[in-house]
Amino acid sequence: MKSERRFEPVTVNKKAERGIRAGHPWVYGAELVRGVPEGFE
Repeated sequence: MKSERRFEPVTVNKKAERGIRAGHPWVYGAELVRGVPEGFE
């Protein structure tokens, strides 16, 4: 049985949003606007 992973919501800037919509697999830390995940450096 797979365990459920919980992710906190984050807000990204417009550049990151375009990348996500285009299928880019990640965002850079500088593109996070609000809600930096725990343990993120």
